[in-house]
This record gives sequence, C-alpha cells and structure tokens, in this order.
Amino acid sequence: MKSLRNLIIAAITINLYCFAINFTLAEEIQQTVKENQPQEIVSEVLLNLEEEPQVYSLNLEESLNLAMDNNNQFNIQKEETKIYKIKAQKSALSFLPHLSATMSLDYQSNIAKIGEDDTIRIPGIGPISLAGFMYDDHWKRYNAVSATQPVTGMYRLYHWRRIASLSFEKALLEEELAGEKLALNVYYYYFKVLLSKYQLEAYQKNVHELETYQKIAQARFDEGSSIKRDVQKIQVELDSSRYNVFVKENEYKNSLNRLKNILGIPQNSILEINQSFENLSNTLPEEEAIRQAIENNQKIKQLELDVKIATHAKKEQFGRYIPEVNVSTTYFNQSGMDYMAKNDFLLSINMEFNFFDWGKRELSIKQKQHEINQASLNLKDYLENIEIEIKEKYSKVQEAKMLTDVSENAVRLAEKNVEISSLRYKNGLQIIADVLSDQSQLSKARADYYQALFNEQAAIAELKQAMGILVSAH
Repeated sequence: MKSLRNLIIAAITINLYCFAINFTLAEEIQQTVKENQPQEIVSEVLLNLEEEPQVYSLNLEESLNLAMDNNNQFNIQKEETKIYKIKAQKSALSFLPHLSATMSLDYQSNIAKIGEDDTIRIPGIGPISLAGFMYDDHWKRYNAVSATQPVTGMYRLYHWRRIASLSFEKALLEEELAGEKLALNVYYYYFKVLLSKYQLEAYQKNVHELETYQKIAQARFDEGSSIKRDVQKIQVELDSSRYNVFVKENEYKNSLNRLKNILGIPQNSILEINQSFENLSNTLPEEEAIRQAIENNQKIKQLELDVKIATHAKKEQFGRYIPEVNVSTTYFNQSGMDYMAKNDFLLSINMEFNFFDWGKRELSIKQKQHEINQASLNLKDYLENIEIEIKEKYSKVQEAKMLTDVSENAVRLAEKNVEISSLRYKNGLQIIADVLSDQSQLSKARADYYQALFNEQAAIAELKQAMGILVSAH
C-alpha cells in the first residue's frame, strides 16, 4: 500500500512543450526517410540505363551547360553552398529572443489539509501553522512562458553573423572556382576528343593513300617495271599505319568515355561532338590580361574573405571579455496551489562573467591574430604570384599559336612533297622509299598540326581560368 501511495504521490508529469517538439521531429524524420528512400534497386537502374541508351549531339557550350547541371562533383559543391546559406540564415535568427513554454499537470492522492487550528497537517510530518493557506486540491497545474534576450551577447552574435555571411560568400566563390575547374576539364576533354578524332581521320587517310600506292606498286611489279621489295616496303608501312589507326580509335573512345563521365551522362549513351578547334581565341594584350586577372580571379576574392572571416573571429573572441547581460520575462499561471498567485509576471536582468579562465581568452585572441596574419600572407603571396602566372600562361598561348602556324605550313609542304614524289613514282622517276618517306612526313605533319591546335586551345583555356573568365568566355 505504501509503495502504491508513493507511486501515486510521484504523480504523472506531462511536458507538452517537449512532446510537441518530439512529435514535430518525428514527423520530419519520417518525411526525410520517405523522400530519401530509393525508388529502385541500383542494379535495376543500371539495367534500365543499358536498355535505353540516349544520343547526345553537343557543341562546346552545350557540353559545358550539361556538365554544370549533371556533374556529380560539382553538384556536391553546390550542396555545400546550400548548407552555408542555411547556416547564414540560422545566424540571423540568433538575434531573436529565446522563447520557451512549460506545462505540468500533477495528481496527488494524499494531500495536506488545513485544520481547524489554522494548521496544515502533512502526512508523516505533522501540523504546520500556515494560517490562511489552502493546499487541498488533488490536481495541480503549472504553466510558464518565458522570453530571454541577450544584451551584451549581441556583440558576439553580430560577429558570428558576419562570419556566417562571409563563409556563405566564400562558399559561393568556391562553387565558382569548382565551376571553372569543371569548365577547364570540359574544354580539355572536348578538345581531346577533337584531337583524337582528327588524328584518327588523318591516319585513316594515310592508310587509304598507302593502299593506293600499294596498288600502283603491285601493278608496276606485275608489269616488270618494279621489284617485289617495293610492294613489301609499302605493306610494312601500311601495317604500321593500320596499327596507328587502331591506337587512335582506342584513344578516341577513351576520350569520349572520359567526357561522358564529366558531363554526367551514362557510358552506354552515344555522344557526338559537332564543333571544330576554332572556339577559343585570345586577342587581349598581356597588361589587360593581368588587370582582368586581378579584377576577376575568384581565388583572390576568396583569400580576401579569409582575411575578413579571421578578423571577425578575433573580435568574437574578444567579446568574451564582455560580461553577459540578459533580460528575461516570465509569465506564470497555476491552479490547485492556493498559497500561490494564480497569475504572475516576472521581469529579471541577470549578468554573468567568469573572472578566472586561466588565460584561455587571451590565448584564443592571440591564436585568431595569427590566423589573420596567415590569411593576409596568403593573399599577399597570391597577389605577388598572379602576375607571374598570367605572364607565363600568356607566353604559353603565344608559343602554342606560333607552333600551330608552323605546323600548318609543314602540312602544306608535306602535301606538296607527296604530290610530287607520287607523280614521279608513277612515271618511274623515283623509288618507292622516297615516296614512303614523304608520306610518313605528311602523316606526322597532320598529327602534329592537330596536336598544336589542341595545345593552343588548352593554353587559352588555362589562361582564361587564371583570369577568372573561363566560364563566361564562351
């Protein structure tokens, strides 16, 4: 009986505020699980992809836009930016007062009762003189609503707000830097596909031309105006050229697969590119390129934000020397306890300060100052090197352009030499070894020319990336 009485006296306390929070969190968790629940098994998805390949025919700009939408790594960075945006929004809400509400409902079976002698007889204790008070209700309810607003804490909250806002700006810049890196990869592999495609066509053309020479040599051998060795030499060169075609076919396929991965499209899809090398160009003088780099380079802006973030972090640490002063208001409401007022309102101001922190505040401020110095040195170092970097990349572009012109002239000369030597061979005025030598030089000149075009486009892309204008260059 005593255990039962103690159990009843323990009462049933219901905290509706916590219950409401838990119920809301449970609903959010269930909704999150429902939204993130996989709709299909991974193997089934892959099978569906294999069943329904898509065909993509893209130019450079379309490829870039597709990569910005579908590339997994870039989408991860965009999610990171969204996280920092939410943190910035949460920091703004920190300025609002802290609100709380509580409710308790208790039942007590064995209660104190007032006696005729103006005493309250508490079971197990005895009479206590409390004349005029009543405490004889089985059910007791207690409600309270409180609001607390930090006063001096607003200084620290302001700097936390600035840190969160600047961190969001930095995340945006990191997203832009990731976009430029992605764009550079798209440009590189797009041109790599073009390079492999054009070199493959050049080697295929070389095979076709060698097959023509083989027929001529065989005809001359059959007539008795040529020796068998000429046919054999051509066959050896033809086999070598066919091997080069095989190698370039694999390189072309591998470049396409790499580009598909960057674009975020399935490997079984068919990708066709419909653009030439003549996409990027550079007509800026070197001084203008340097000026634009300092103005637009996202890395510089990111390092500047690092300095600002470190500065606010130091000020936030300095704010710990300011005593914490808070203003709070509380409204009480109760029933079942007649010795307390039914409604009550409380206004309070409290202050707290820890005088003895064993120097941790001072050391934290010193640490933040070193972080400011470090961020400032990073910015200074990058600014000192950006001009050198732009000049180097600018020179690389000029060299690539000159090499493209030289390679183009070499192709024209090699084509002329092959035309002359093949005509002389047909007329019996030149041996096949000279023709094959000229044909080999032509094949190499064509491959070198397309490689020079690729190097030129890649150099321009790297220059524009350093200038911070690669994504908007097209």
